[in-house]
Amino acid sequence: MRYFLLCCALLSGFQLFSQEKKQFSVYFATAEADISAEASTELTTIADYLQQLNDYILLIEAHTDDRGSEVYNEGLADRRAASVRQFLEKRGLQIEKTTVRSFGEHNPAFPNTDDQTRQANRRVDILVTATGALNSLDEVLSHLGKGKQEIFTFQADKAVKITAEGGTTLWVESNSFQFADGSGAPEGEIALSLREAYSYQDMLAEGLATMSGTELLETGGMLRLEASANGQPLVLNSDKEIAIAMPTVNTKDGMQLFMGNAVAENRPVDWVPTGQPFESARKVSLKMPRRPKMPANRHFAVPFEADLRDEPQPPVEPRAPYEPFEPKREQIKYQPGLVKRLLMGKAKIEAKENEIFKAKMEEYQLKMIRYQERLVEYDQQLAKYEQAKIDFHSIHADWQNKVLDQYKDFYESDFYKAEKGKQREFYQQQLVIYREKMAAWEALRKEKLKAFEAAYEEIGATDAKSLNYYFYTVNQMGWINCDRFYNVPMEDKLMVSIEDAPGDEKTLIIFRDMASMIEPVKQGDFYLSSNLPKGQAITIMSIKLINGRTYVALKDTKVGEEPVYKLKYEPASLRDIREVLSRV
Repeated sequence: MRYFLLCCALLSGFQLFSQEKKQFSVYFATAEADISAEASTELTTIADYLQQLNDYILLIEAHTDDRGSEVYNEGLADRRAASVRQFLEKRGLQIEKTTVRSFGEHNPAFPNTDDQTRQANRRVDILVTATGALNSLDEVLSHLGKGKQEIFTFQADKAVKITAEGGTTLWVESNSFQFADGSGAPEGEIALSLREAYSYQDMLAEGLATMSGTELLETGGMLRLEASANGQPLVLNSDKEIAIAMPTVNTKDGMQLFMGNAVAENRPVDWVPTGQPFESARKVSLKMPRRPKMPANRHFAVPFEADLRDEPQPPVEPRAPYEPFEPKREQIKYQPGLVKRLLMGKAKIEAKENEIFKAKMEEYQLKMIRYQERLVEYDQQLAKYEQAKIDFHSIHADWQNKVLDQYKDFYESDFYKAEKGKQREFYQQQLVIYREKMAAWEALRKEKLKAFEAAYEEIGATDAKSLNYYFYTVNQMGWINCDRFYNVPMEDKLMVSIEDAPGDEKTLIIFRDMASMIEPVKQGDFYLSSNLPKGQAITIMSIKLINGRTYVALKDTKVGEEPVYKLKYEPASLRDIREVLSRV
């Protein structure tokens, strides 16, 4: 009995990413839900096929024939679907993107008229939607994320509570928005878009990292809020705020609200601290003027560009001389005009061709002598070139170390320390002003608290759960981040240097003992990241796309363990990369 309806047709001429969708069908004996030995062999073939895909989504649909009661058949279909799912799961396949549907005796593929058609209906269909060939690194990164953009709609004049799939809760007051172009307030339906980034997968897909200027952060989650009405973007009114509850296993001291600022193209969002600490549910207030912004210039980077002018260039491989072609007598054709051909006759034309051939042979022999001389010169040049390649590797390594020394000298220089000191001094001055404004703001919030609790009684009831949430209020849309600074003593700050590889790649430094992931900056032949804590456990991860296939380099190490980290790339599916990100 064949267990695949389309086995030969699907597997013959199989190529990775050759089709977007495929369907397989596995069959069962009467009243049986266990996987037989023959079915196990065929499902193993399916598993091997799935392992070769970059990414996929499974739909498992289970059926029975018409014998037995409807309730019995529905239970039998459930058990058959579960058997197939468990079989694939035990072989390490990605099961979280699987939908299971049980039809029982409904929706038969064939009429239940005889044993053969009933056997055809005792089946589980496995529908595979595979990711096609990937064309860019951006496409790879977008596939790695969970794609959790949720759209919530509500009336502009209604206060609403919104709970997203990832656990984020929002409280939006009525009449909170106005059009971004200043044309007034919207009426009717509001569309609120929410993106959650609580995992490394989502951070990678959204191009996010945990840095504020040059300072390292530890994150408790990131969100992007956008609103629109009738397709036009909206902003919050100046006297309105949205209350946010961000889920966490345990709250950590020092967490505060950061707002995202766009920086250079292809660089992660830079997080600007607001100075707003997380609070309990009861203290969150909506009807407040804008919270004073915490001064952000504390974390401005001191610009520095290394001198790369003397970079040694690789030796140029000598070009082999071309061997001259030996003339062939049969290819020599003398073709005078018609009258001259008649006057010369065949013998004279042939003699002329012989004369031409002789001249070409003499020329060829001279060229061969010169070719042999050039061949000797080429062999000598090639030997010098091979030695020059060996010498270049050492020379270039010395140059790389010299460039690294420039960066190290700069970050340890009196100038750099003086500039950072000026920034800190200016920041302290701004901080005094900020604290005065915050004192007035806090006093006003106490007056507003009762009105808020009256409008949102359910908020007060969540106080018992406050230990599992970070509560904030925001008065602008865009990226928001629950973070805290990972303060590193100056003497423990080190620079991590990663050797660049040919081509485009996405290189990340992931901290294994805290929720932090940063993207080093490409400088010449290196990826560099400064001010990292000495001895911290990290995983360096770099992703490449080569001919539509993803390659990954992984290195578990510590900050400062090597002067320059070198990476080795190996082929990996998107599922493999997700698994790494989930386990780091």
